[in-house]
Amino acid sequence: MPAKKTVSDAKRRAWLQKLYRRLRLRPKLTGIDIGYAWNGETQTKEKSVRVHLTQKRPLEALPEHEVIPKEIDGVRIDVLEGNYRLPENSLAQPQTKR
Repeated sequence: MPAKKTVSDAKRRAWLQKLYRRLRLRPKLTGIDIGYAWNGETQTKEKSVRVHLTQKRPLEALPEHEVIPKEIDGVRIDVLEGNYRLPENSLAQPQTKR
């Protein structure tokens, strides 16, 4: 079995930026970051570029132009579902203490 190629963080950051520019206007996008990939309910030890969507849909329900690949140029891409938002009044009260 061939050894797995190591992917640099710089390469991951480059793909994060490219994916952000490509996906930023999608209405279901809530974020893109670098972190550990997930396999179902289990976090792996493999770093990936993670694309966060409010709702994932089955691949067969997506038009081809909306499919996010599982890997690009050796960089793993993980699509996660989560509806992330700041609490409504999180910015309303200024922080006065350090």
